[in-house]
Parts: sequence; C-alpha cells; structure tokens
Amino acid sequence: MDKTKLIKDFNIYEIDTSNIPEKDMESLYKIALEKWGEEHPELMKPTFSEVKREHRDSIPSDIINKFIVRDNENNGFIGYATLGYIKRDVDAPEEEKDKAWVGIRIRKEYRRRGIGTDVLKLLTLRVSNLNIKKITSGARTKSGKSFSEKFGGELSSRSYYSFLNLKKCNWKRIEEINFENKSKNSDIKLKTFFGINDKNFDNHFTKIAEYMEEVSEYSTDWDFDKDFFLREVIPEEKKAKERGVKKLYVYAYQNEKIIGVSELRIEPENSKEIYTEITGIDRDFRGRGLCKLLKTELLLKIKKDFPDIELITTGNDEDNSAIRKVNKEFGFKQLEISKGYIFDVDNLKKRLGL
Repeated sequence: MDKTKLIKDFNIYEIDTSNIPEKDMESLYKIALEKWGEEHPELMKPTFSEVKREHRDSIPSDIINKFIVRDNENNGFIGYATLGYIKRDVDAPEEEKDKAWVGIRIRKEYRRRGIGTDVLKLLTLRVSNLNIKKITSGARTKSGKSFSEKFGGELSSRSYYSFLNLKKCNWKRIEEINFENKSKNSDIKLKTFFGINDKNFDNHFTKIAEYMEEVSEYSTDWDFDKDFFLREVIPEEKKAKERGVKKLYVYAYQNEKIIGVSELRIEPENSKEIYTEITGIDRDFRGRGLCKLLKTELLLKIKKDFPDIELITTGNDEDNSAIRKVNKEFGFKQLEISKGYIFDVDNLKKRLGL
C-alpha cells in the first residue's frame, strides 16, 4: 500500500483489492455490511464471497482506483472510496470519457470530522489531473445526499430499488395476472430457457441494446452508445457465465420474430436472491400486457425450479413509471429513493478550496 496523504489521525491509502490480505478484505466486508444496513436493512446481507468477488472484478475498458481510510490508532479501516473512468485509448463516446464516477463511504461513527471531505479532495485532484470535466456520484442515505448537495452536486437522476419476498408474495394473484395476459395475447408464443449459447450472444445482446437505448432516455447523465455497449457486454457476459452466473430468460415471439425479452440473474455467491435484468417490449406491441406476461412467466418458473430463492430485487429510474407500476401490482416493496449527482470539476475544486 502506498501512502498518498496524511489527514489528522487518519491516513488514506490507495490499494489493489484484487490482491490484498484476507484480513483487509474482512475489513472491507464490515464496511459493506454497514453500508447495506443503512441503505436497505430489509434485504439480505451480502455474503463475504459476494463482496470479495465484487472487489476483485475488473472491466477491461475502465480504470478503477480504490482507496481505504485507516485509523492510525487501531489500524482498522474506517472508510473506503473508488474513482473510476474509461481508459483514454478506448473507443467510447467522448461524453462518457469526459466523466469520472466516485463513491465515498465513511463509517458512521467517524463522520462529521472532515474525513469524507478530505477523501473528496484527493479524488477531485486526481480527476483534475486527468483533464476530466465532470464527476458523477450516487447517494441513497440522507447523509450521502446532504454531502453531495453541500458540494454543489446537481441532481441528474432519481431511481428506486425494490424487492419482492417470494416466500410471502401473493402467488395466486401472480398466476391470475399471468393467465389474464396470456389469454389476451394468444398470437404470442413464449420460450423460457437457461443460458445462451456463445453463437447466440450477438443476436441476443443486439436486441437488449435496443431496449437499453430507450432506458437511457430516462437518465440525463447517461449517454448510451450501442456499439460501445456491445463491445463491452458480450465478453463480460461470457466471463460471468464461466464463473457460474446463471441467467433465466423468456422470449416473446410473433411469427418467429422476437418482440420481447425479460432476464433474471443468479450470482453463484448468493443462491437465495435473484436479480432483475432488463425487460423490453417492441414499441408496436406495447399496451397489450406483454411486460406483465413475461415477468410473471419468469416468477412462476422461479417458484417451480428454484424453490430456495427467497428474494427478487430490481432497480428502476423514477421516470420509468410504467415498469414501477407493474412491479407494485406484483407486490414489490419500494425502498428509499437513490439520487444521482453530477459535479463540474472546476466548481468542485473551488468549493473544496483546491
């Protein structure tokens, strides 16, 4: 670890989480558990192996700098931060290459001592030296939102995280919704399956990219680029498949043409929870209840084939009211809103006295 800055009774160190001692990973896990408890105590705690994998994962197109704040008296980790940006030589949209994203987490009992501010100063100087003009960040807790707004963060997005307890949900109602919408769409054929052959990855994710392009319209700080997405997602999905990620899909067809897709994802480190990926319906087929049909088809498949799964989670932008309404009808419970912020680097430097 290389010491980068001394602050009061604490040090900030840049670290490589892909290769750190198990004891230090356990300290990062404690921070993750506290973060989880503050942001969504209703949900399952992440497992140690899940957090370990997240810290050690990397994306080829990105540079992710990671930092810890250590208490000099007991050597414990009392904070963690990340700074990410797209590599300069990557063929990506210029708007995205001109943004860095940061995350700062200070343990509760160490807040209001200026530690988070000092970490932000360090990250801002790094970004400034890279000649990047914008910083994006997100916050779910009240303290995180106040911190972002204090330093001039402009609201760029609002999104919700919601969940459905599969052991307590109204399965009778889900079956009714499935039957009602299947009856209304007798011309539509469904196919539910696990995994995708490598030869079909391109076609599948080209379809997903079409839907992602529309989803991006709900966010003011997301400049979606279809070609860049496809270059990144296909190798990443193949790598995820190799490490044991399971994905459940349902396709909707009319006359052999795919007109709708919905996906669910199970991480190998957490067999009790399943994550919602994108659900998309072609424009000409919307308003027919197909979104409800695809989602209930997957829910019923989970109930039958994955009886040990207890929870399904999903995230949706606030403006995507249609899908949030569907989830509410299924019984999803909505958590505290998450806010995205964007900072002008020059303005942030002034506010931080840099």
